[in-house]
Amino acid sequence: MRGNQARYRQGRPRKGRGGGTNHPPSFEPTIVVHRKVRFQATAAKSADQLTAASFLDMLCTTPTAVSGTQIGVFVRIRSIEMWAPMPESLVPTSCYLEWNGLTPGMFGKSVRVSDTSMGANSVAHFKTSPPAGTQLAGWIGSGTQLIALMSYPINTVIDVTLDLVLRDDGTAVAVTGAVAGATVGATYTRALNSPVDNNLVPRSISTI
Repeated sequence: MRGNQARYRQGRPRKGRGGGTNHPPSFEPTIVVHRKVRFQATAAKSADQLTAASFLDMLCTTPTAVSGTQIGVFVRIRSIEMWAPMPESLVPTSCYLEWNGLTPGMFGKSVRVSDTSMGANSVAHFKTSPPAGTQLAGWIGSGTQLIALMSYPINTVIDVTLDLVLRDDGTAVAVTGAVAGATVGATYTRALNSPVDNNLVPRSISTI
């Protein structure tokens, strides 16, 4: 009898947790990549602006030698870390990053993080993440809204850690700023502040 019951159970459609017949499970097909990119300042800047385009333009592909399109459609900033070297005179130097809280809809006040170098062995250094509870801490889509302001001396090193949702809807959104001399179909990393300036240059990776 038990053998017949076992064979009967094996022949019946199995029920899912919700009581219905099993079917191929649903899943999220969206491709999300995690990336850390290092930049170096080729010139000092005061109140340098980072916008949503700064992060969405960062990774691009080139359909032609003179045009680039964004790879990502949404970005989530995990952290920004900065090392600002002292000058040869050993005069203390400072750097800062201020998360924007002025734009309506950011749901939070501005938050500034800064540090100052001391002596020959202690560079100015900090690591910061978007304030919890603000829109800056979530997924950011296309737009020109101000994300942060930065001030730094020449040769400052900046690490940006982020998550990027890859564009998979067949659309092409052009990056801001000029593109020249690109290899068709290649993937490049652009300067962090490429929509305005190009002095925060990616290190150890191909750039245009």
